[in-house]
Amino acid sequence: MLNIDINLLRTFLEIEKTRHFGKAAENLYLTQSAISARVKLLEDTLGLPLFERYRNNIQLTKQGEKLLPYATQMVDLWVRTTQDIRVPQNYQDLAVAAPDSIWSSKLSHFPNLLFAEFPQLQLEVQSVDSNIIARRLLERTLDVGFLYDQPKIDELILTKAFSLQLAFYSNNNEITANEINEKNLVTIDLGFTFKEIQAQLLPNVTSPIFQAANWQMAIDYALEFGGIVMLPSSLVKRKKGLHQVKDSPTIERDIFLCYSSDILKIDYKRVYIERIHKLIENDFKK
Repeated sequence: MLNIDINLLRTFLEIEKTRHFGKAAENLYLTQSAISARVKLLEDTLGLPLFERYRNNIQLTKQGEKLLPYATQMVDLWVRTTQDIRVPQNYQDLAVAAPDSIWSSKLSHFPNLLFAEFPQLQLEVQSVDSNIIARRLLERTLDVGFLYDQPKIDELILTKAFSLQLAFYSNNNEITANEINEKNLVTIDLGFTFKEIQAQLLPNVTSPIFQAANWQMAIDYALEFGGIVMLPSSLVKRKKGLHQVKDSPTIERDIFLCYSSDILKIDYKRVYIERIHKLIENDFKK
């Protein structure tokens, strides 16, 4: 009996859809060499060629055409199986993910709002990077994601949820924006597009002294060592000893709600999605 990793079949399906190794790698958030390695392993396992490779043109072989419907069924069945076996009877599951910086700055009470309205809810909350969220949504191991950057993937529905109001802060109330440099700037990961924004604001700062894992780590450093950190205003209100850097700009960082179009085919999850949209409008855009 052949032992085939389900991720190999996911890779096969993505290449069949895009007909391009590079695009498949981008959609699955893998390197192109990793995609090639997966294809080789799948072909070696089956002992059959699955793709005919021409310049700028990838086609399925006859064997690949035969595998296609089975691979689709196997991946869909595996996803449904892993979802169903995790949910106790009479409970309805929902998996939501966001980067830690979004949970802590804006969504900390989001789970309680859902539980207040859906007592039958079994909720899984994940704290992961935006690129992983997009991949898990495609793999259907995740239902809803909040993320910084907009994945350009047709199967995903994307809407702007809210914005973070960001400004530079320090424990020194006399410091000015002109004094921000590589020796005192503290950053955290707010997505690829934000790095471009930051580079425009601070063209002379290419390598901050410290890239923290989360807001609290950045705040602790700024309070103890006098670093300058860009923070959401909602967090600063709860912290003593931080002052907005004089003459520094204020930036809005958009946060997007994202989910697969397939989730709307499941009645109870469609209800969850509709309610999440209302919660965003009523509680998070204020």
